[in-house]
Order: sequence, then structure tokens, then C-alpha cells
Amino acid sequence: MALAVGACSSCAAPNLYTTPRAAPVGKFTSVVAPQLVRRLDPDTDAFAVLLGARLGLAKRLDIGLRTNLASVGADIKWNAVRTDFFDLALDGGVQLMPETLYVDMPILAGFNLSEDISLLVSTGITLGKGEEPSMNSRETFDDGIRNHPPAGRVLIRGGVGAQFRFTSSFAVVPEFTYLGPLDGGRNGTSEFISAGLGFCFGALPY
Repeated sequence: MALAVGACSSCAAPNLYTTPRAAPVGKFTSVVAPQLVRRLDPDTDAFAVLLGARLGLAKRLDIGLRTNLASVGADIKWNAVRTDFFDLALDGGVQLMPETLYVDMPILAGFNLSEDISLLVSTGITLGKGEEPSMNSRETFDDGIRNHPPAGRVLIRGGVGAQFRFTSSFAVVPEFTYLGPLDGGRNGTSEFISAGLGFCFGALPY
């Protein structure tokens, strides 16, 4: 499960801090990840600390939960391809905020450079409904001064990262994700980037 505490009153949390491989069946993998989310044009930053967990449901299937005190998210991941050198997963999920719904559909690819290091690449789309999340911690959703642009119907996403496994139950995952509207922001929807450092604890699928 991912918990974010910080400056944002309601901001998206696109980083997953996971590899394509599913968590071992019946086992949890937890994550602590400080991260920075930036909205582009106008530039606004929000800092958050995420706590998260994944549970293995089957050999190639797991589920993850996350929240940042202003949003709640969940996803289910299917590890469609699993080899010694390359892994691929389809990961569908949702993020809920007071005025926003995102449906995430990323594809996760992992290149296993060694037993201890994997290079992670992701791409896909996100469907948005409602208003774009606020990045202002002083703003509430009933203050009557909101004039948010739409969340965007279709957004593209892409990310890069890596997992460094120091032991069988501890890994570090730096991750960077871009999220932006497919229409180029003609309706006022902004682009977002998210960069964070995840610390993973528990049973790793390697």
C-alpha cells in the first residue's frame, strides 16, 4: 500500500516502485518512498513520502494499494512474460481523489542485468475524469475559489527506473514518471513529472 504525507493537498501518485514480476504468492512486499511531484506550466512542486505494499495472489499475479492522504489507489499486475533476462507485465489500476478519477493502464518491462539489478521501463495510457488535482496545500475543496482545468480524458505516461537488490528482502528503486495529456493540453490540462526513491522490504520475486 502506498501512503504519501506532504505538501500536496491532492496530487496524483503515478510511480509504482515495482518490477514486472509479481510478489511471491501469499507474501507482502512493502515500500517507503520519498518523492517529488512537479506540475509543469505553471511549475508547482509537491513533496510526499509514500508507504506501500503488494500482495502476491498467484505465481504471476499480485495486487497493490496506495494512498497519499488525499488520494487512494489500487492496481492489479499480471506478469505475462517472465524469463531470466526479460520480464513484461500488464498493470491496470485506479487513483481516486476528491474531484478526480484516474484509470491507469501501464505496461511494465524489466531487463535483468544481473541477479541483483533490473532496469525498468514503463509506458501506457491513463484515462482521466473530473478536475485536475490541486498542488496547493492551502486550498480546500469547499473554499469556493477553485478553478481547476479538467483532468484530461486521455494521458500518455512513460517511466524509467531500476531496482537494486541488496538482499533477498531489501531493494532500492529510483523511479521517474512522466504523465501528460494526449491532446497537448489544449483544454488546460497540465503535464506532471514524478521522481522518487523507493525502499522495498519483504519477499522479493528474485
